[in-house]
Amino acid sequence: MCIEARAIHSMLAITTLLAIPLSHGCSLMIPKHCKQDWNRGYTLVLPGIDCRHIMHRRLARGIEDGGVAGTIEIHDWTTGIPPLMLLHLRNAFEHDKQAEVIAQKIVAYQTSYPGRPVHLIGHSGGAGIALMALDRLPMENQVNSLVLLHPAVSPAYDLRKALQQSRAGVWNFSSAINDSALLVLGTTLFGTVDGYHRPAAGALGFNLPEGLSYADRWNYHNRLHEVPYRLEFLSNTNLGGHYGAMTYSFSKTHIAPILVEAGKR
Repeated sequence: MCIEARAIHSMLAITTLLAIPLSHGCSLMIPKHCKQDWNRGYTLVLPGIDCRHIMHRRLARGIEDGGVAGTIEIHDWTTGIPPLMLLHLRNAFEHDKQAEVIAQKIVAYQTSYPGRPVHLIGHSGGAGIALMALDRLPMENQVNSLVLLHPAVSPAYDLRKALQQSRAGVWNFSSAINDSALLVLGTTLFGTVDGYHRPAAGALGFNLPEGLSYADRWNYHNRLHEVPYRLEFLSNTNLGGHYGAMTYSFSKTHIAPILVEAGKR
C-alpha cells in the first residue's frame, strides 16, 4: 500500500475511534435484546469497558441478518457509565462477579433448552470477561463458540479451559495496524483486564504456553483460530481500528458464518 493510502487508512480509523463515544448519548435507548427466540439458540454479546453502545447493536444486527438463530442478548457487565472505564478495566472483584453471572446464565439456558447452540462474543475488555466465564463453566456445559474481538487481555492468558469448553474453538480477531493506541499503548500504560501492563492479545495474538500436555497443545493448534487484520477486510467496512470488527457488514460477512457453522456442533 502506498504512503498516501496508508495515511488515509489511518485517518479514517482514528476518525471512527473518536466518533464512537458520541454514540453513548443514546446508549440507554439500545435494547438489551436484539431479538428473542429462546428455543433456537442463545448468543451473548459482551461489550468492552466503554459500556453498551450503538456498535454492539450493529454487531448484533449483522450476525442476525447473517443467519444466526435464537436470542441475541447484549449483556453490559459494566456500570453503564462510560467515564468509569478505568474502573471497569481493573476491578478484578467485579470481573469475577460478572464472569460468574454469565456462567450461570449459560448453565440456566442449557438446563431449560438442552441441545440448543450457545455462543459468546466478547469485545475488548468484554473478551476477558467471556474467557473468565468459560473458566467457571462446569465441564458438561460447553458453548458452541467463543469469538474474541480485539481482546484487551494478555497474550499469555491461559486458554486451556476456554478451548475445552468451546466445541468449535476460540476465534481471536486482532489488529496491530490501527488499534495500537488502545491495545499496545493503552494496555501498556493502564493494564489489560487480567492485570498485565503490556500489549494485548487483540493486537499481537495469544502465546503458546510452555509445558502443555499433548491434548492441550493439540487444542491450541487446532481450536484456537487467530484472525489478524487483513486489508481485504476494508471491503466490509473494517478499517482495522478498535471497533472495526463490529460493523454491520463485517459481522454479517465474517462473524455470522463462524457462529452458524459452530452451531451445528
